[in-house]
Amino acid sequence: MSNFSKGELSMNAQSTRPQEETHHLLKLKYQSVLGGAKNFLKNRTKTKNRSSCSSIRVNWLITCEAECPHCGLRFRGGNHNTEHIHPISLGGTNNNDNRIQLCKNCNNARNSVMQALLGHPPFSKIFPQEWDAVERYLLWSEITIDEGLSSGARFPEVHELFLEARFAGESPVSGPKKAFGRLSTWGVGEEPNYIGNTAALRSAHTKTTTGTISSFLRRKARLFFDRLFDYESPTNTGQTTSSPLREEVVTGQSAVDESKVLPKVTQGEQKSNQELSETEVSILRQKWNDHALNCLAQNDGSFFVGDFWQLVSDERIARGLSWRSFERALGVTHKAAMPSKVRQILEQIGLNFIFEKTENGYLIVEASEEE
Repeated sequence: MSNFSKGELSMNAQSTRPQEETHHLLKLKYQSVLGGAKNFLKNRTKTKNRSSCSSIRVNWLITCEAECPHCGLRFRGGNHNTEHIHPISLGGTNNNDNRIQLCKNCNNARNSVMQALLGHPPFSKIFPQEWDAVERYLLWSEITIDEGLSSGARFPEVHELFLEARFAGESPVSGPKKAFGRLSTWGVGEEPNYIGNTAALRSAHTKTTTGTISSFLRRKARLFFDRLFDYESPTNTGQTTSSPLREEVVTGQSAVDESKVLPKVTQGEQKSNQELSETEVSILRQKWNDHALNCLAQNDGSFFVGDFWQLVSDERIARGLSWRSFERALGVTHKAAMPSKVRQILEQIGLNFIFEKTENGYLIVEASEEE
């Protein structure tokens, strides 16, 4: 006999109904994707060869300083590759409508989600018993490209796997500004067109030369009060005090409590006026890159996030810098949580990785580049 009252059962039914309706609409929208996958698995069709974005298109992306549609990481060198949105191993086609350029780490994270849900190919061995899982993954994969990464939350169990693998369980702090969509939606010479680009880029293209009087007055008033109350001036501890509205970063649930992720530093340790030179930063990045590669080689291809952050912390203490000064020199978001800072550093040194959640914390795991 059920332990739920009729009222509770009614509320549960009401809460799941919109989700079911949404999934039904998505199935209709992507019925050709689902139908193609079902036929591919049912007939045990041979997987097609993959092809990547052309060199001409890649050069245009670099020229435009294009960014990853999922995380906003700027494309540089070989830190990006071509993702087949409907995976080839599930019957996806090899045309431009099914391809998009992502950073390697987001591509790896998407692949890890598919493996977590479905195992390893050939996936015909799990059909039809695991078709529901295949369907959820394909719908998640399509909408996170067509409607932006946050839309993936409509499939919570799938989306959580991606956030864990790419962002150590957090929602990304900011999105792309210069990303491009499916290869079929743009050509060489065209501007970034991704639907998930933040308003900053769009407003830059539509900005007028004159503003309203009210906006001008608000801007002047804000500057006046900033100077009057000295919001940006250093305090006695060497830290900078600023408006929480200006610096608060939300991780998806609540603002980051910096005291929980950063070791306390005494006044004597902090030298806010001292800065790292570009040469020193380059040396540090090379040192961390060598350390990460050595750890991956010795520890079965993984090491803990906390261990790497301790290495970063030791370098800061050795130089007697405040966290703000040290992180500013490194190009790391000061108010982000520790795993996010580690992610940014690992991206800077070009490590190919995903995060893996364990009982003892998050691991940094070497990732293969297979789709």
